[in-house]
Amino acid sequence: MLVTSHSHAQVTTIIPEAEPGWFPAADTSPFPMAIRIEVPEPGRLVYSWSYGWEDHPLELRDQADVRRVD
Repeated sequence: MLVTSHSHAQVTTIIPEAEPGWFPAADTSPFPMAIRIEVPEPGRLVYSWSYGWEDHPLELRDQADVRRVD
């Protein structure tokens, strides 16, 4: 499960994992959204957030590619 809150809607959404690292929100979400979390190598995380609204389709719109700094 992934718990996410954001400034686009005043809700917190709990999203079950559909497949490893892939969290598509149910139709009950305030807008279409899906999150992918990847760990391509130790110490690195890629967090991709796709969303749509009204007549805009689900599309990758925000992505973070971060590395641990020691």
